[in-house]
Amino acid sequence: MITFFRLQRQILSTGLALTLGSITVSVSIPAFATADQAGTSASKSESTSAPAPQPPWEEQINAKLDAGDVKGVLALCEQALKENPRNEKALYFRAVAKFLGHEPLLVVLEDLNMALEINPRFVDALFGRGRVSEMLHDYKTAIADYSAILAIDPKNSVALESRINVHSTLGDIPGLVDDFTHRISV
Repeated sequence: MITFFRLQRQILSTGLALTLGSITVSVSIPAFATADQAGTSASKSESTSAPAPQPPWEEQINAKLDAGDVKGVLALCEQALKENPRNEKALYFRAVAKFLGHEPLLVVLEDLNMALEINPRFVDALFGRGRVSEMLHDYKTAIADYSAILAIDPKNSVALESRINVHSTLGDIPGLVDDFTHRISV
């Protein structure tokens, strides 16, 4: 069964445009909005065996996200982090909740950075940091994060498209040529 949050992640992953007065800001939703498309988390086993069941707190988080209960998600994440301060998924979901709760992007970025300190190959957190970095116009970090995802999963089309978009924004023709060459080769 596809949950509302998973559907929302798929819909929002393409980005939104917000108009603030006379200023138009292009917003791309971070990895937490695209986790299903971004690829598998590096914390998952890379074997072909069946995926491990979600811990109960993750199921509760998904239910609270589906219900739009951002405060409930934050409370569950805090509880999980109290039990294990190095829980990268709890940090990731806390970043999701902070983003959805409209907290400042730098605050969201803190949790994503902490998750990546614990697990530098956590694809969802890499993608989230890449998206948040784009929103903050830190294109160097965004490209580095999308490149890290492609090093883990060369066929990750969402990371490649995101990197293409950043290279396009920067007018980086050599970067675009490399990306299109990569697209053709995989």
